[in-house]
Amino acid sequence: GVADSVEMVADSTEILNLPFLGDFVRSRTDLLPKAREQETFVAPVSVPRLPSRFYFLFLKPVQTNDLDYKDKKACQDAYDKIKADVEDGIAKLLKDRENDPFKDFGARVFYEAVNNRTAPQPTLS
Repeated sequence: GVADSVEMVADSTEILNLPFLGDFVRSRTDLLPKAREQETFVAPVSVPRLPSRFYFLFLKPVQTNDLDYKDKKACQDAYDKIKADVEDGIAKLLKDRENDPFKDFGARVFYEAVNNRTAPQPTLS
């Protein structure tokens, strides 16, 4: 996913703990408006990775028209089913990603340059 598209170099705690730089950053963020007292927001430092493919899976729409929100058991059953379906879908996508020979940018671009055509799209299970 998107989290795989960047490499975290330093999070806010690491930045604030750096000698010299941490004090400077803290003094600058103290000048900014805060949503809550005693809050210090420091954006993490990250660098982009070469893009990988994104994998999407759209499941069947969930019909809740007949679900009585007062029926706790029925709501829990629906929640458990939806959660299991989403978890299964994520597991399938992760497996498909592992089996995709062109998931990485370099391999995909090399194939496309050598073959003068788009790399094959994965067949999702």
